Amino acid sequence: MLLLGIITLILTFSLFIKPRATFYLIIGSLMAFFEPLTQIRLFNIGNANVYGSDLMMISLSLYLIYRFLSRRLSLYPASMRWISMFFLWGILAIIRGMPYYGYRAIGEARWYVIMPILCYYFILLNFNNKQRIREIMRVGLGLLIVTLVFRLVAFYVLGGRESEWWPLDPEDPRSEFRFIGANTNLLVAWAFVLLLPFFVFEEIKKHKFLIYIVFGLLLASIVVPQTRSVWMATAVGIAMVIVFVGFRFARRGLPLQGIFLANLVFLLVILIPLIAGLIGGELVNQIVQSASFIRNPTSDPTGYWRLLGWQQELERAMQQPFLGQGLGGYSEWFDGQKWQQVAVHNGYIMHFSKFGILGLALLFIALISWYKEVRKYIHLEKEGHYKLLASGFQICVFMDLVFAFFYDFTIFFWILVAIGTALVRSHQHEEYSSIIIQKQRKSIL
Repeated sequence: MLLLGIITLILTFSLFIKPRATFYLIIGSLMAFFEPLTQIRLFNIGNANVYGSDLMMISLSLYLIYRFLSRRLSLYPASMRWISMFFLWGILAIIRGMPYYGYRAIGEARWYVIMPILCYYFILLNFNNKQRIREIMRVGLGLLIVTLVFRLVAFYVLGGRESEWWPLDPEDPRSEFRFIGANTNLLVAWAFVLLLPFFVFEEIKKHKFLIYIVFGLLLASIVVPQTRSVWMATAVGIAMVIVFVGFRFARRGLPLQGIFLANLVFLLVILIPLIAGLIGGELVNQIVQSASFIRNPTSDPTGYWRLLGWQQELERAMQQPFLGQGLGGYSEWFDGQKWQQVAVHNGYIMHFSKFGILGLALLFIALISWYKEVRKYIHLEKEGHYKLLASGFQICVFMDLVFAFFYDFTIFFWILVAIGTALVRSHQHEEYSSIIIQKQRKSIL
């Protein structure tokens, strides 16, 4: 316990000295070790369990308290106000749950409220110009590639499948292929979709063959783990990219000439031998079986499992439909054979259950406001790189909305929303600085 306290202090001091570099360390750790950091208990304080991710939250909290006491955010976009109201409603949900559930209310709030608040405001405070936003995207992609290579080697070569980091379900053959969890898997899908427009419009001019290898690794990491919610989100994201690419080509007056499809076909030609050599012949049959849920969800064991959970959580949510139950009660439901103590795999139902109609309304108003701001930014921005980046953010956020229908809203969802808001604020800062300079020139004249 003393060692963990020392680690927390070191992490806190690192945030004060090198905030962005330390934040990259935190995000990289969540990418690579999300399951052990959030599921393996380190120790107990009374009845409260403490996990590795809690140490990160403590350090981020201390850093943000100091920053907000010494400096306030300027230029507030409307979406930021609505998101802040949603976070405030989440804090009230913790307070409402405390009399009934005690520290369990704080425990359940970790990924609904606390970590989203910390990451959202940290990014707005520390990534306030385009160069830093470009930096976080570049570093994030690098961390993701390192994560995938590490997890592949650890899972298939070093015997990671037998460790507690990857608890396999003996009744689910797909778990033999799940070297990454759903949260990291969705990040891979985002990276794949974000890179496609840059490649098609030749924004990436160097190391083309290396980019194909990266595409191959990303696509393999989407397909192999067989997280069907990520498959659905990826399909929607690729469809949106195709529409976006076609629209851009049409506006430029250029023929498509099969460029986009040719790139994807070439990518698949490189990818197929890679997957077959790495995993073996059983993968294809398992993927076909995994895809059967699309045709008939009730015939799929996990599909039917989801439907049971959704129904029971909705019945519970209707007891407090407007305000929600508050946090601390977690989720418990009967799957037909035993009681499950896990949140049902539907972020909308869980947010409705915990925060009520009011909480959901605040969330959607914030997202609609965010989309409007990013769309306006795309219209005003002159640099093509940032136009593509902002458009990719919109697509990836929509992908998370699809993913949340089958799983949940991830911490990376809030990080992406924060980066999009930071990009909008950077443009506002540029406009504000330009106005100040013009006034100073006029005053001199």
